Amino acid sequence: PTQRVGITNASDNIDSALRNDPLNQGNPSPTPDEADRRSIDRLPLRAYYFVSVPDLRVSIVGYVLLLSP
Repeated sequence: PTQRVGITNASDNIDSALRNDPLNQGNPSPTPDEADRRSIDRLPLRAYYFVSVPDLRVSIVGYVLLLSP
């Protein structure tokens, strides 16, 4: 239950950050096939996303649960 709350809070935080300023959030995280991919970490989650520059529309393409050190 505690982990579920942390995941929900992280997801909400990611949504809020990307809603307000998607181009200045996160970091470039390109792959050979996805040069414009970005990522943002809010423990315990990492979200991978793209931003459509003309309208700042965000498409989240995946989440990864980060392990505690």
